[in-house]
Amino acid sequence: QATTKQLTIKQVTTKEATIKPENKSQKLTYNDQRELDQLPDKIESAEASYEQLQQLISEPDFATKPHEESAKIYQQLADLEQHISQLYERWEALSNH
Repeated sequence: QATTKQLTIKQVTTKEATIKPENKSQKLTYNDQRELDQLPDKIESAEASYEQLQQLISEPDFATKPHEESAKIYQQLADLEQHISQLYERWEALSNH
């Protein structure tokens, strides 16, 4: 019976060892938590910049701007859209961690 108890204790210890790493992997690192905390402000700032460019494009005199200038603004808009998308993806990944 002593051997049976020792095996049972080893089995429990093995189960606990496999559970502990899972719990640790679910907790965010300090840097990840800090990044997660800062993401809403970063998203808000990027969206505000995006809105400003949208307003600039919607102005009546925007069509009269030189092509190089308008192309640059359209590129900034596309870059911001991609950046915002990446920020949301990162936020989702950290939130579901």
